[in-house]
Order: sequence, then structure tokens, then C-alpha cells
Amino acid sequence: MKTVKLFTLLLTAFLTISLILSTSNQMKAQVSQSDFEALVALYKSTSGDKWDDNTNWNINGAASDVTEEWYGLSIKNGRVVGIELDYNNLTGAIPAEINGLSALEVLQLSHNNINSDIPSEIGSLKNLKELYISYAGLTGTIPVEIAKLSNLKVIELNHNKLTGIISDKLSELAQLEILYLDENELTGKIPVELSNLSNLKHLYLSYNKLDGEIPSEIGALKKLQRLYLTNNKLGGKVPCEIAKLSSLKRLYLCGNDLDCTLSGKLTSIIAMNKIDVKIDKI
Repeated sequence: MKTVKLFTLLLTAFLTISLILSTSNQMKAQVSQSDFEALVALYKSTSGDKWDDNTNWNINGAASDVTEEWYGLSIKNGRVVGIELDYNNLTGAIPAEINGLSALEVLQLSHNNINSDIPSEIGSLKNLKELYISYAGLTGTIPVEIAKLSNLKVIELNHNKLTGIISDKLSELAQLEILYLDENELTGKIPVELSNLSNLKHLYLSYNKLDGEIPSEIGALKKLQRLYLTNNKLGGKVPCEIAKLSSLKRLYLCGNDLDCTLSGKLTSIIAMNKIDVKIDKI
């Protein structure tokens, strides 16, 4: 019995030490040179020395110095998969070198002072699933290259100064669930092609300068839960096809030039499903 107990203790100790060493090695695993160069470029172009928190960002070192101890980083299998630097006083521009982060899955830069365009090179981040750059002072147009990011599930670019149209190319993002483009200066029409986003749950386009009619094809978005189109320049009738949105919980349309006479079917669906509706009074 004593021999068994001793063996058990030794085995437990061995496994514990192995786990500690494995964890330590993972934390010290060298990231790729392209990851390191992209991180250095991001630090320099956004005044990293003035970030609220730049703990362990040793940009004068080497790729071997990059670990998850660098504030805001997540690393997996020697690649940077997450950058979360929201509310951190980043001031400047997103560098083109960001395309070096080819394994990146989450980019969170919201609530900073970016005050620049979104670089077209962002279209190289093929593994990106979540893109958050809201309340950041972004300018320019939404690069069509974003449509190349086939794994994207979340786009939050709200509360910026983005101009131009909403590209119909965004309809190619088959995995997209969240699209927040509200509180910008976007113009043009709501692309009919957005109806192809079969996984879309939230569509926020409020407080822009969008015109034209609400496309009837929007009724194809069976998973849509929230549709926010307030305070644009939309006209025409509220399409009765909205009644097909069986998952809809919120429908905000006020502040437009819409004919808000709702079809009987839509009125019934709103009452039956207890949908939260905000429209202008007739």
C-alpha cells in the first residue's frame, strides 16, 4: 500500500510540474516575425507610449519577447489571435502592416482616437471573426476588402465619421450575425443584397443619411432580431414583408419620411410577438 501511495504522489507531482512547464512554454512561445512587425507598427502609429496601459509592450525587443503578458494580446500556437485595446487612449492610425496578423480572430479597438481611414489591408485578415472599432473617430469609407473576410461574425463600426455607401459586397459575409454601422455619415440606399445575410441577427443603420426605400427583400432575414433604421432619409411604405421576420424583437423606423401605414398582417404580427416598435405617428 505504501508503494502505491508513493507512486501516486510521484505521478501527481510529475503531472503538476509538466503542466506548469507546458503553460510556461506556451506563454513564452515565439510569435511569427510578421505578427511582431505588425504589433510594432500598431504601437508606433497609435502613440503606444501614451496608451493608458502598455504593460510589457517591448517593441525594441524581438518576436521571441512577445507573450500574452503583453497587455491586450491573446496568443495561440505561436500566433496572435486576439488584440483587445479598447478604452486605451490609442491615438493615430491603424497601420497597413496590420495585414501581417494573418491568424487574428478578434480585433477590438473601440473607444479610442483612431481618427483615420480603415486600411484596405484589413482584407488580408482571413481568420478574423470579430471586428470592433466603434466610437473611434474613423473617417473615410468602409473598404470593400472587408467582404473578403469570410469568417466574420461581428462588425461594429458604429459612432464614427464614416462616409460613402454601404457596399453590396458585404452580402458575401455569409457568417455575419451582427452589423452595426449606426451613427455615421453613410449615404445611398440600403443594398438589397443584404437580404442574403441569412445568419444576421442585428442590423443597425440608424443616424446616417440613407435614402430610398426599405427593400422588401429584407423579409428573407429569418434570424433577424433587431432592425434599427431610425433617423435617415428613407421613404416609401414600410414593406409588409417585415411580417416574415419571425425572430424580430425590435423594429425602430422613426425619424424618416416613411409612410407608416402598416399592413394588417404586420400589425397583427407586431401584437402577437410583442415586438418593440418605434415609428412616426401617422
